[in-house]
Amino acid sequence: MAMVGEIVLSALIKSLFEKLVKLVRREGLHTAIQKLEKTLREIEAVLNDAEEKQMSNEAVKLWLEDLRDLAYAADDVLDEIATEALRRQLMAEPPQSSSTSLSMVRRLIPSCCTTTSFDPSALIPFNLRMESKIKEINRQLEDIAARKNRLGLAEKLVGSEASSKKEWQRPPTTSLMIEPFIHGRNKDKEEIIERLLKADAPTENNFGVIPIVGMGGIGKTTLAQHVYNDDQLKDHFNLKAWVCVSDEDFDVTRITRAILESFTLKRCDLNALNDLQVKLNETLSGKKFLLVLDDVWNKIYDHEWHLLRSPFRAGAHGSKIIVTTREDEVALQMGGSINQSHHLDKLSNDDCWSIFAQYAFQNRSISEHPNLESIGKEIVNKCGGLPLAARTLGGLLRYKQRDEEWEDVLNSEIWKLSPEKNDILPALNLSYHHLPSHLKRCFEYCAVIPKDYVFEEKEIVLLWMAEGLIHKPEGNKQIEDLGCEYFHELVSRSLIQPSSTSSTDNSPFIMHDLINDLAQVVAGEMYFRLENKVEGCSQSKIGKRTRRVSYTSSYYDGIKRFEVLKEVECLRTFLPFTSSDYFPERYITSYVLFDLLPKLKCLRVLCLSKYRIIELPDSIGDLKHLRYLNLSYTCIRKLPESVANLCNLQVMLLKGCQNLEELPLNMGNMINLHHLDITNLYGDGLKEMPLQMGKLTNLQTLSNFIVGKGSGSSSVRELRNLQHLQGTISISRLENVIDSGHAREVNLKYKQGIKELFLQWGNGSRKVGIETDVLEFLQPHLRLEQLTIKGYTSTRFPTWLGDGSFSRMVLLGLEDCRNCKSLPPLGQLPLLKELWIIGMSGVEKLGPEFYGEGCSKPFPSLENLTFMNMEEWKDWLSFGVDHKEVQPFTRLTKLHIRCCVKLQGKLPKFLPSLKELVIEECSQLVVALPSLEMLPVSETRNSALDLSSLTYLSISDVPVPVSFCNLDVADEVVLRNATSTDHLKSLTRLHVKNIPNFTSLPLWFFQGLTGLEEVKIMRCRDLASLWQNGMRLQQYLPALRHLAIESCPQLFCLFEEKDEEQEGQHHEELPCLRMLEYLEIRGCEKLVKLPRDLHTLTFLGDLTISDCPSLVSFPKTGKKPHHFSMPISGSLLLDMPDFPSFLRSILTQFGLWGNWSKSEGSLG
Repeated sequence: MAMVGEIVLSALIKSLFEKLVKLVRREGLHTAIQKLEKTLREIEAVLNDAEEKQMSNEAVKLWLEDLRDLAYAADDVLDEIATEALRRQLMAEPPQSSSTSLSMVRRLIPSCCTTTSFDPSALIPFNLRMESKIKEINRQLEDIAARKNRLGLAEKLVGSEASSKKEWQRPPTTSLMIEPFIHGRNKDKEEIIERLLKADAPTENNFGVIPIVGMGGIGKTTLAQHVYNDDQLKDHFNLKAWVCVSDEDFDVTRITRAILESFTLKRCDLNALNDLQVKLNETLSGKKFLLVLDDVWNKIYDHEWHLLRSPFRAGAHGSKIIVTTREDEVALQMGGSINQSHHLDKLSNDDCWSIFAQYAFQNRSISEHPNLESIGKEIVNKCGGLPLAARTLGGLLRYKQRDEEWEDVLNSEIWKLSPEKNDILPALNLSYHHLPSHLKRCFEYCAVIPKDYVFEEKEIVLLWMAEGLIHKPEGNKQIEDLGCEYFHELVSRSLIQPSSTSSTDNSPFIMHDLINDLAQVVAGEMYFRLENKVEGCSQSKIGKRTRRVSYTSSYYDGIKRFEVLKEVECLRTFLPFTSSDYFPERYITSYVLFDLLPKLKCLRVLCLSKYRIIELPDSIGDLKHLRYLNLSYTCIRKLPESVANLCNLQVMLLKGCQNLEELPLNMGNMINLHHLDITNLYGDGLKEMPLQMGKLTNLQTLSNFIVGKGSGSSSVRELRNLQHLQGTISISRLENVIDSGHAREVNLKYKQGIKELFLQWGNGSRKVGIETDVLEFLQPHLRLEQLTIKGYTSTRFPTWLGDGSFSRMVLLGLEDCRNCKSLPPLGQLPLLKELWIIGMSGVEKLGPEFYGEGCSKPFPSLENLTFMNMEEWKDWLSFGVDHKEVQPFTRLTKLHIRCCVKLQGKLPKFLPSLKELVIEECSQLVVALPSLEMLPVSETRNSALDLSSLTYLSISDVPVPVSFCNLDVADEVVLRNATSTDHLKSLTRLHVKNIPNFTSLPLWFFQGLTGLEEVKIMRCRDLASLWQNGMRLQQYLPALRHLAIESCPQLFCLFEEKDEEQEGQHHEELPCLRMLEYLEIRGCEKLVKLPRDLHTLTFLGDLTISDCPSLVSFPKTGKKPHHFSMPISGSLLLDMPDFPSFLRSILTQFGLWGNWSKSEGSLG
């Protein structure tokens, strides 16, 4: 039975009363408003009693539904009055500076008010309409109040609202981590892992299916996650993938794409099912894989499952698929036998108690609360062995300290309500019931979120704000900040959870399926989800009470999908979600834009993100209640000027609208706008901001402010009144500033909410002589965290740049500041972690000015350092204080130097934490590797870098002295001192590109690289063979697993091997490649043969050969040779009967591409 959440009407309407009471008193509406407020307050007193009784009394439930519906109607009327008052305020403002400005403002005013002189009597019809609406609402409210008495509803305070208001406070710490272990599931985990490791009898499918079956909330997904990440499986499977199927239609194309992307970790733009399955077949070919299909919710048809699984047969024998589902029929269908399913039983009360106590007694000792422990164990007995129920109730009681509060939960009548097949747990109902009223409305709104949708905190908070679900904050706190507190309260109660599938830094979240079900139930008729297939949909018919509609968008959303919305005129939220970011294009019927939306006059939230929309109708300006407009990643070119009529709009998102050319001229009248996001706009589209942006004093998000050109354009000084700016802002086209005093007026020093600042000059003409002052006056506040300056063309930086007072700055970038001769003292920034300097072509040396004169410990926190396109940079000088050399980069982990063609001399020697070193296109820089210290060459002695901690080294277009390429001399010295160095013992990845003079790689190149696992050699034009004698490398590369060679035109073999007659018939395996798993050779035109002992590499799993037209000899498989005498093309080679059997058996993937020679090839 669906519930109706507590509305708490006074919280919804109180703020509107406060804003309008003075205005309506002058308009003659005060009496009607006062009566409305009085009746609502009488009804509000019995809401708690009504909400509890609705579970067993259908009449009470219907009463609440009627009340909620009427409350929204009242809210719409009051909002219309507030909007009218705001429009009058805009009209009453004096002209800005010209008749043009006046005409812009008057475009906002309805025709009844646009006479030559404003006549207040013209507003009388509006007042009469509003008075009539309020009287009708009052009449209906009186009827509802009378029914209240007949239903016997009385004033009642429940739980935490029964005594004081201090009961719900944010805890000092919250449990946001995914469960580190699982209670009561160790046996289940061991059994499943045993089945995964067990070799099944050979079948035609090559894979086995293990369904995990259990009711919602039993812990199927948690168990699958622990199995999936167990160390025992790490080396058992070649490929692993996790795909959440969810309860949407079993779309084979969508699921196949998701599986392919999870296996490859790459975006796939293919749309045709055939192309996707062919690609997946190639990916799995010969590989032993583990695939988890999580939350297969709906019954699927046999042909759908057979179609989905067809590429899985390409995998190696022993591949496994884990399926989690609530339905035995699904398990039977996918697993083939009910005996193969692993059914999860409910947890024991002891295990449930462990989970409950973990949340309920966090930061409290159980032994100090014996009464709560006793009551808690009784509560746990009623959890029915469901871990989600135990965790949710534990989170609920974490903040309740009195025995009476726990007993109230224990004795609630809601426990008795457990209808057959009800997926909504009574425990979760109770958890919702005990939420504070402000959280109930926010949680109810979460019904719009599709199952398994991963979302971010700000995304949801802005939707709550648009729907008016967040109370007006006290003091200087912003409404968004209070919304974030609401969000974290729901997280701390486990009603919203951190997503376990994301590895990003944005901390995304998700709702458990059962929690999502709960939100939908408490939302009732207020919410409706448009399914992908309307016909045959199990969802109930949309009703006139519906206020919120959401759906998961598809490639094309046609008119049929939206026909059910024809009769719904009070809709507040129209919200499509995207299940994947990888649809190249999405389309929506024009019916929505031009026919449906104009009818939705009460709309607060409108999202059309990621649809291929080029224009919006002018009628969008009539949506006077609209607070949230999301057009991100659309093809919109220009917003209608009527958008400026949306004076209630709080959020306008235009992120990624690359075709956008201009914003509405009258945006200055959108005075309630809090967030304007225009990031990721490329090309020559948006050239400047509209005039009067300074009037938007509520702006918090302004991703980019584009300075206009000329006196009639938007000046940078418009930013002076925007005191609430937060997060990231880019100020671009600064070359258009004509008066440095305008930059002074911006007052960035006092805009404390800005965390990331981008200051950008373009290539256009600029006023000479003011650029230095402009940057000087744009000095940010000292708490700034990230700063990027691009295109600055003055000859010096201001003194504030590099000042150690910027104690929180962690990232700084200087790009294309081509006229500056020296860098600022950036070494003085105490917390700077990432520094990149690009295109500083005027800098010739780095010296004391870079580190900071007199700084005893420069760059104390720097971890990532990048130099790029430094055309004149020659010297990187060491730094000392009081005649003592200082080591400035003790925490540096990544150093990248690219395209610094004149750089020579020494790099810093003491880099004890360096993990990654990349040097590319530095033609004058001679890199002194540690192993070269032993060579009798004076120029490298005592000049080598300390690279003992290095794990990744990439060298490109860097010369090596010719004397070092003398293999006889160099190798002799290295071999004589083979045990004297281990400088690069930590190196695991080595990439070498375009190094001249090497015909073979000398042994000193790999001296001490005992841990090296990956070697890539590219564009070494003189390389004829890797090594002259592979047998001598046994002690050098014992761990090598990945070898790739690309575009080495002179390479004819990997090793210069002796003839078989000289060495005899017996060959030992290649010692340097013993552990090799991956071998790739591309674009080596003269490659003739592969090593003859390649068949001894038992771990080799991947062999890729591309564009090697001269290759004619494959290794032998013993005494019996194999031959072929036909052109070789592509992967058809595998189908040839003469293909070497050892390759056919040991390779799990083999790719051959390119133009092969038509000459006869031999396999021995």
